[in-house]
Amino acid sequence: LIAYGFNRMAPEVILKKQYDSKCDIWSLGITAVEMGDGAPPNSSIPIFRAMRQVTSPQTPSPTFKDPSEWSNELNDFIALCLQKDPAKRPTAMELLSHPFFKNVKGPNVLKDKMELALEKRKVILML
Repeated sequence: LIAYGFNRMAPEVILKKQYDSKCDIWSLGITAVEMGDGAPPNSSIPIFRAMRQVTSPQTPSPTFKDPSEWSNELNDFIALCLQKDPAKRPTAMELLSHPFFKNVKGPNVLKDKMELALEKRKVILML
């Protein structure tokens, strides 16, 4: 179970610090990256190394493998969700007013990207 879920755990959860619903915002950001890249960040490295990267203030927060494939709004949304300091991470209500949601054109816009992500995931799972 931990092998699957660790990469969605917020730094404060891994460090066993007090946490609240903002850890779910972290998971939302990780899930968005996984949807784009076809695999969650750090999934190709050993679990404890990945956990150290997530909790280390010196290591940048996860992002897309190639952020240039995605809009500035989505990259900013991900960056906000994946703030390592939970005090800097927005609440769900704050995220609803983010430009990423203001400019949403509907689910069909994501169809091609989702199909590409599924193909990438198939290749990763075959390795």
